Amino acid sequence: AHDLRLVEHICSRMAVMYLGRIVEMGTAASLFASPQHPYTRALLSAIPVLDPDAPPRRISLAPASFNHGAGLKQIADGHWAAV
Repeated sequence: AHDLRLVEHICSRMAVMYLGRIVEMGTAASLFASPQHPYTRALLSAIPVLDPDAPPRRISLAPASFNHGAGLKQIADGHWAAV
């Protein structure tokens, strides 16, 4: 799903894919609380904020800033990321 606000509430586990590869997976709570991959961070920053006075928080993804071929490694119990 592309609506991460919905995913957070209906899924206990999730995987984030970038260019057809899983770049992060784990519990929804762990990915929302501590995103490790730059693409996960960019996706989460794109969730609309309901407060029109809130400062913008959207992150621009810089694909050259991370290793596209990195394999998944365990970050925490049940949380894996390609970092």
